[in-house]
Amino acid sequence: MAIASGSFCRRAVRVVHLLPLQRLRFLCSVLFLVLLFFLIIFYLNISIGPITDSAAMRQKLHSQSVQMGRLQSELIDVSIKMETLRNSESECQSLLANLQQKFGVPSNGVLFQNRGRPPLFVNGAQQQKNARRAAAQTDVYPLLTPEGNFVPSKLWVHFDLKGAPFKVTYFIELLRFVRKMGANGVLIEWEEMFPYKGRLASAVNGNAYSLEEIELVLTEAKLIGLEVVPLVQTFGHLEWVLKLKQFAHLREDPQFPQVICIGASEAFELIKEMIVQVAEVHGRFGMKHFHMGADEVFQLGVCNESIREMGNQDGRERTILWHISRVASFIKETFSVTVLAWHDMLIQMTERDLMDYQMTDKLEPVLWSYAEDLNMYLPFSNWMALKPFKNVWGASAFKGADGPMRFHSNPIHYVRNHESWTDQMTRVYSEFDRFQGLIITGWSRYDHLAILCELFPVGIPTLSMSIETITMGRPLNGMYDKTKELLQCQPPVMPGYITGCQFPGRKIYELVNECFYELRQFRKYFDADFDLNGWASVWRKGKRSPPPFTLRNVWGASAFKGADGPMRFHSNPIHYVRNHESWTDQMTRVYSEFDRFQGLIITGWSRYDHLAILCELFPVGIPTLSMSIETITMGRPLNGMYDKTKELLQCQPPVMPGYITGCQFPGRKIYELVNECFYELRQFRKYFDADFDLNGWASVLAERETFSSPFYIEKVLPNIYMHLSILERIEHDLREELQKYFFAELADEFVLTYMGDQLETLRARKAMGQRILKTKTFARRPFVKYPPQLNTFSFHGHFLINYDLKIKA
Repeated sequence: MAIASGSFCRRAVRVVHLLPLQRLRFLCSVLFLVLLFFLIIFYLNISIGPITDSAAMRQKLHSQSVQMGRLQSELIDVSIKMETLRNSESECQSLLANLQQKFGVPSNGVLFQNRGRPPLFVNGAQQQKNARRAAAQTDVYPLLTPEGNFVPSKLWVHFDLKGAPFKVTYFIELLRFVRKMGANGVLIEWEEMFPYKGRLASAVNGNAYSLEEIELVLTEAKLIGLEVVPLVQTFGHLEWVLKLKQFAHLREDPQFPQVICIGASEAFELIKEMIVQVAEVHGRFGMKHFHMGADEVFQLGVCNESIREMGNQDGRERTILWHISRVASFIKETFSVTVLAWHDMLIQMTERDLMDYQMTDKLEPVLWSYAEDLNMYLPFSNWMALKPFKNVWGASAFKGADGPMRFHSNPIHYVRNHESWTDQMTRVYSEFDRFQGLIITGWSRYDHLAILCELFPVGIPTLSMSIETITMGRPLNGMYDKTKELLQCQPPVMPGYITGCQFPGRKIYELVNECFYELRQFRKYFDADFDLNGWASVWRKGKRSPPPFTLRNVWGASAFKGADGPMRFHSNPIHYVRNHESWTDQMTRVYSEFDRFQGLIITGWSRYDHLAILCELFPVGIPTLSMSIETITMGRPLNGMYDKTKELLQCQPPVMPGYITGCQFPGRKIYELVNECFYELRQFRKYFDADFDLNGWASVLAERETFSSPFYIEKVLPNIYMHLSILERIEHDLREELQKYFFAELADEFVLTYMGDQLETLRARKAMGQRILKTKTFARRPFVKYPPQLNTFSFHGHFLINYDLKIKA
């Protein structure tokens, strides 16, 4: 079989002149694909002889894979360029001539001759992404590296558009870049960005795409060889619809807009409407798979219809299967596609129940885990629980899965996740008929009502490193050659971020990460700076050199409180005892240099100066003072054996970090309450900084806009109540005790200085949580504006700028 390319092109060009201009691009694209197909077969038939031993085939093709990868990379680059060409006769002829010259086509115009053997791709040709793609097209399975590690033939990237959509021009740019990385498919979660019609139109985002824009995205994906798979949630994570008053009656639990009442016939009709509208658009572009979601169903058996259905289906688990089964059946039968679903609601089912609902014939489960150690978070037993399924998928992550408030890049975590996925896939692929592929998810929010995670550009370097790790089938230990070539910079293999790369949205990546590190520096400064915490000013204490020792009699001055930072309000006996141990050494060394070393003044400062904030109150320093005096009078370190102090205070002195209770000295209750306050504030700060649910859903945005998930707020409120009740009890008791020994104003100052911010924050979060729980419906996006519209008020000839729409004196 032979094709004369010269005469073929001339005939093609004559036909082109007779066709409308809009068909020129299509015709040349078809022509190019035909040439590409024949070139690949020609290359394989020349390069691969009859090899029967699989190990020998791996070794032979291992050395050829790099060359094959380069060849196909060049072909892909050519195809992308062709998408933008306005083909003419000369352009078509020039393109064909260049292809013939580049790939060694014989001068007689014969592209290749079929030697009678089918194209052959074997295990081990996985060192380059395009070699993997070519092998997948021949349906060879499994694809293994020379070391025997599994490499998935399908590698899809997830686009989560809920609340973080792109402009269409940037969307298309991202699709092209993802294709260059080595992905061969994308999973698009449109959610509220899809232009639904009918009753669903009321739930659509104000910035939603038009149908024409979605078709443009799908057309581009198809042109560059990306399979596009829609993801439509059909069970849980339906906040985007159920948050609205129009659909609130379809909630499983009236309080939580997450799970739909699956027992209600109207709910099933609504789900089918979503599926049909999305699938009909995707179907025009060759839809092969459809992802139905169905994960994280936190409420079930609350609405009357679901309770009734649980009785019909004989239990909660079987009711879950009943719903997933009917939705999967509808999708598969209506659109003739393979249905995917997340695994977490299937993992608890018995094999008998799975078979009763024919689940293994209706869908393929996608097992997801975004941890660094899958052996712990996705153990082998989970895979075995789903062994009745013939085909399975995996799902990793490159962003949005390392905490709901993580907005900056964290490549080390996600690369480790993918290294662990390589190990996991290699271990389990042989347990199933086929391990279909890996979906690399990139979440924009933990759910519709949560705050933003990383934006897509922030995760691009991580995504490229993750794809390279998977396609190479092993840890790369910082040697990301493909990523370096693609981004035109050194990939970020250490904590921090990089600058000077070249990828879509690189400035966003740089600025967001710069913002994070600046905020971290500010936080460090705000927590620890001596002058800021003491005076909140730019004042700096002057330093003076010590005067020459011209006087014959001298004194020393140590401290027992008020000299360990202007914001230190709790006891710190270890520091001050060491100070006095050092004074003993110092006095012993210098006393002979003077006529007389008169004495030692043990200072106890209340403030660093008149304008600074309060330090330790006197009762807080009494145990430290007694231990310091005993150290000085004994003239040596006592190593915790403070007998005199123990006798005086009637308790064991505090020789370790922390504080003691049950002592007897003036103001002991103040000492106990102040120290309890300090440790409770520290616990609160730790909780406030690190708690998953608090940071994701009880945020500043939630407080300001009354927009959050009641489900998570209900989980957060008990902790808020606990911390608030402890601090309010301390505040009450401390005021009572302080007023026994000090004036009332000092109590007010102490509470304001050291507890005011935390009390106000907790009270505000409590009020916010109570509002959220009472709120039945929530706003459509977009609604956030920051800062709010500035109002300018005239006031006695001056201007006051008001940011929160309230005039503040």
